[in-house]
Amino acid sequence: MKRLIFPIIIIFFENDNFRSSDVALMGFINDRVIRSYSFDRLRLKMEDYLSVSRALVLANDADISDHRMLITAVDGEEDLVGADIFFLLEANTHLRNTAQSRMNHYLA
Repeated sequence: MKRLIFPIIIIFFENDNFRSSDVALMGFINDRVIRSYSFDRLRLKMEDYLSVSRALVLANDADISDHRMLITAVDGEEDLVGADIFFLLEANTHLRNTAQSRMNHYLA
């Protein structure tokens, strides 16, 4: 289970770094000491970086939420191995289709 926890901790730290850089970017964007066309254009570009940074935080938050949901779904007891999950998904799909077919036969 530890191999799933550490990447989430890294994502938390990444979000902290993004938020810190957002504060620095906002400081630059809002600083009007230097007034020139070039600095105004640079401020506009920094607003684009700020938007991307905020979008990355939202994406990371979604990953963290998904991680928590999956851990809760398996009760924190199992490793989430993609190949095993897909194998179980295929097996359960086959069982569901078989049960559906039998049910259709019985109802016909």
